[in-house]
Amino acid sequence: MNFGILNLSEVKLDGSLILNDRLLLVVKNLFGDSVLRERLLIARQVDLRLLKDSAVMIEQAFSLNHAGKCLTTILDDAHLMDLSNRDPHSAAPTMARLADALSAMRGHRAPACGKVALIDRDGTSRWASCEEAALEFGLRNLVEAGSRDHRIANAHDRLAERLRELAAAVGPRADYSVVHGELGLDHVLVDRAGNPVLIDIEALLYFDVEWEHVFLRIRHSDSQYRRLAVAGLDDDRLALYLLVQRLSLTAGPLRLLDGDFPNRAFMQEIAEHNLKEALRLVSAA
Repeated sequence: MNFGILNLSEVKLDGSLILNDRLLLVVKNLFGDSVLRERLLIARQVDLRLLKDSAVMIEQAFSLNHAGKCLTTILDDAHLMDLSNRDPHSAAPTMARLADALSAMRGHRAPACGKVALIDRDGTSRWASCEEAALEFGLRNLVEAGSRDHRIANAHDRLAERLRELAAAVGPRADYSVVHGELGLDHVLVDRAGNPVLIDIEALLYFDVEWEHVFLRIRHSDSQYRRLAVAGLDDDRLALYLLVQRLSLTAGPLRLLDGDFPNRAFMQEIAEHNLKEALRLVSAA
């Protein structure tokens, strides 16, 4: 099984490195000490001529095999989303490897939910459960979306009641899996060997895996999601997280439209679609 992680290092102007200890701890806990040694070697291979004069950050990538051995440095800057849309047949092996990578992440568990970097340092999450965190997040997005669109405001009580009903229906769970949190194929690069490389891993969580799969279903076509789908997901969690994420994908784009976001029609389309889907979920209940 080959997959990768894209990480961040600060690079001083003299070429020395300041490694991000929090992210390195995440990688160490997931893949072992050998990865850290390989990562240091790769980070030192940075071509500083690629940096702009004012740059202090550079993205570095490494691919790993199941033993944590470095296979290759990357990248051709190809997103798996682009490859999958352009040539699904060529993307199929990478999608299969991504499914394997997600399976490995699901197998890495903890008895509490929260940021991986926090929980693995024996920290305490502010939430007792994923459904509690999701309910709080959903209610917050409901208020925010309602402040910007009268249709959500008019349905506030129904939506809030439905969120609480769905959260109350979720049964207890003893442990939680590692999830990316916002995993889409546009958060996966493809290396020269066709291996998937996860990016934007700062927010890796121990959380219900259903959260990840609701996001994947929303973001991708049925044919794309089928390659990553898994059996045994909890229907009550899926129902709660679907409504929460619909509200989030309404509130977030509407917030961006308050400013000077360049592609306003596209962002408005996202907000409108998810707003209607959120209202449909309470109408159908």
